[in-house]
Amino acid sequence: MSQGAFELKKRIHIKQEIKHCLVSELTGFLLILGMNGKVLILDSKGEFVSTVSRQGVFFTCIGTCDDRLLLGTEKGTVHAYHIASLQFINEIPYQIGLLPNMCINDDLLRITNQVGANRPLNKMEEALLKVGPPVSGI
Repeated sequence: MSQGAFELKKRIHIKQEIKHCLVSELTGFLLILGMNGKVLILDSKGEFVSTVSRQGVFFTCIGTCDDRLLLGTEKGTVHAYHIASLQFINEIPYQIGLLPNMCINDDLLRITNQVGANRPLNKMEEALLKVGPPVSGI
């Protein structure tokens, strides 16, 4: 913006419809969620940085919190990534919610951390990890 008027510095052409877009306050990255369920990340100059996607996962919404990129999915889970390195941190299942005392159910968190550890889940654990409705906002 210069003297009360906006000046176009760069035009970015995205080859798909954009579902949601936001700017990370920490890194200045432009985070674009496309209708294909993938996240395109551009730097503050509009240059390509990376794409975030996971096989079999369709992202439905995006948000940031401190140094985390939070991506809601169509299965009701939320994936957390470190925003600077874009490394996957963990997946928050549909059932994990805030209890009345505002703490996360530690048993469910423990179960989700063991899912990738090649340990079979028992029937109760499987029931706790059921699919929920798509995440519509973070």
